[in-house]
Amino acid sequence: MPLYLRESEVAELLSPEEAVEAVEACFRRMAAGRVDLRPRFRLGLNPGVMNVMAASDLELGVAGLKTYGVSEGGARHLAKPGAKSLGILGTGWQAESQVLSMRAALPELERVVAYSRNEERLARFCERFDAEAGEYNKDAAEMDVVVTMTSSKDPVLRGEWLKPGALVCAVGANRIQSRELDNAVLERAAFVCCDSKEQARIEAGDLVEPVERGVLDWLEVHELSEVVGGEVQGRAQDDDIVLFKSLGIAAEDLAVGALVVERARERGVGTEL
Repeated sequence: MPLYLRESEVAELLSPEEAVEAVEACFRRMAAGRVDLRPRFRLGLNPGVMNVMAASDLELGVAGLKTYGVSEGGARHLAKPGAKSLGILGTGWQAESQVLSMRAALPELERVVAYSRNEERLARFCERFDAEAGEYNKDAAEMDVVVTMTSSKDPVLRGEWLKPGALVCAVGANRIQSRELDNAVLERAAFVCCDSKEQARIEAGDLVEPVERGVLDWLEVHELSEVVGGEVQGRAQDDDIVLFKSLGIAAEDLAVGALVVERARERGVGTEL
């Protein structure tokens, strides 16, 4: 029987720390060839877009399909040892989960600096997550770990702002026409990876455009599963600047969803349909 779970119930069943562990294990299974993944494709709506993505996890014995409509309008493996500060560009609801997940993955974080053009939203975000409000993009960009979680179509992060050893997690832009990073970020990065190269070729403007301009080569781009699985070393030196381009893949949702459903059935949570 299908099981319907509300967002509040999922929050009770799964902590950010547990979600990080589930996603990390997912990338290990991907490295072992135990996950079959299909990149996101989009169908036009009027107005908006319908997104569809799917995956099957052969080791867990589960498969899943994720669909969602949009109206118009791996850090612990890549961060330098002892990373203590986090900068986040963007303060929407997805940025909130990024802060919680980063704190779960990097428990030594002591400082969070956030920036948003919306001053009211920025103030609420900082109060809720015990963060400092940056006056400019640059303030958040000067931290050990920098997360971009915006809806901007134009770069919000400049490579010249990054300090040696920074880890950049570019999460917001997942359309070929949008970029959060300027070319200098790619030029300074000693290591570049993503969650899926197949999907990145379709919708990662932050990588596709630099490749077209000769700033980057696809041979230099690795998948995070290679790092988690031990096939490649993500960070060679503490001073390396490392970039992780996240697009969001169905395998991650499937891994977390399978864990949530298992716990829900054990505890009698949710509504049978």
